[in-house]
Amino acid sequence: MEVNLTYPGAIAFDQDDNLYIADTQAHRIRKYDPRTGLVTTIGGTWTPEDDDRISPLTAQNLIVLSGDAIGIDFSDDQGWLRPQCSDGLDLSFYLDDGKPASECKFYDIVALDVDAAGNIILTDKGTNRIRKIDGTTGIVSTIAGVCRYGYDGDDKLAVKSMLNVPEGAIIDNRGNVYIADSMNHRVRKVDVDTGVITTIAGNGDSGYDDKNMGGCGAARFVAKEDAGMLKHGDGRPAVEAVVNSPAGLALDSQGFLYICERNENKIRRVKLT
Repeated sequence: MEVNLTYPGAIAFDQDDNLYIADTQAHRIRKYDPRTGLVTTIGGTWTPEDDDRISPLTAQNLIVLSGDAIGIDFSDDQGWLRPQCSDGLDLSFYLDDGKPASECKFYDIVALDVDAAGNIILTDKGTNRIRKIDGTTGIVSTIAGVCRYGYDGDDKLAVKSMLNVPEGAIIDNRGNVYIADSMNHRVRKVDVDTGVITTIAGNGDSGYDDKNMGGCGAARFVAKEDAGMLKHGDGRPAVEAVVNSPAGLALDSQGFLYICERNENKIRRVKLT
């Protein structure tokens, strides 16, 4: 199939076996129709100006170590590796709810899900939001997040609540949405009836002394055994347990939510009520 993709980050099927693709670095959502063999773009628009507006993870100084090996010299920066912080960025370009998906900007789509009605749930890690493409109208709306990263509490409308580098979102048969709020170290739920967000797993602690984490995701490279483990927490209520940087999520037919706890190399589960 002669179709160019650019760092695709996620896929999902609908009930008709259409395949949806997060063409992540092309900032588009694509659809593969198995009956026709055709790939079409159903969402996302991006320009060279948009590329100029964003920047990847950067370090102060790159050096040649030996041969073709490239390293990072932190000597002038106290060992900190710093991504560009959204606090200093103009994010108004991404506030495009209510538009057709083909006119919307998707910064960094890392996960997809499709519900029974054909609505597509997008995890846009780059703008700290969970978004939806309506399966009937093609109009985009936000389910959770306000573009800025952080944590500002539960029991409020999800569309007015902050997320911090969400890595995944899935939807259950009733329409509730579960979010891997990775850097808040929580799994959160958006209630289908009220739109209110709550934490269902994780107490907000990474389980490690966070002295090597700075603002806006700045980090230092340290050996894991030197990071200072504090606690973890199997066998206790889910909201009291440590859930370190949850990523992928999955639901089974028995009412269990499975959590990919990437930073601990574990798969964990919680019984939903």
